[in-house]
Amino acid sequence: MVSAVVSMAPPSANHLVTYTLYRFEICVRDTVIVGVVGAAGLGRLLNERLAAFDFPVVASVLLMSLLVSLAVETLGRRVRRGLRA
Repeated sequence: MVSAVVSMAPPSANHLVTYTLYRFEICVRDTVIVGVVGAAGLGRLLNERLAAFDFPVVASVLLMSLLVSLAVETLGRRVRRGLRA
């Protein structure tokens, strides 16, 4: 089933997938930055938890951000590999 979908993909699909996953990862990172400067987001949660010395929550948020980035990168590599094959 996957090979049938891949064989029907246009030649530019690899670039589209790459750019889409890249933008998703940037959006996740931007929520942290925007939150640090005062708006709602992951950065605000980090600031509040750092101020309260709640380091287990800080570590969890940072770990989850890292895992999301790694998951997006892994997914992107697999999809691009499938589109090249």
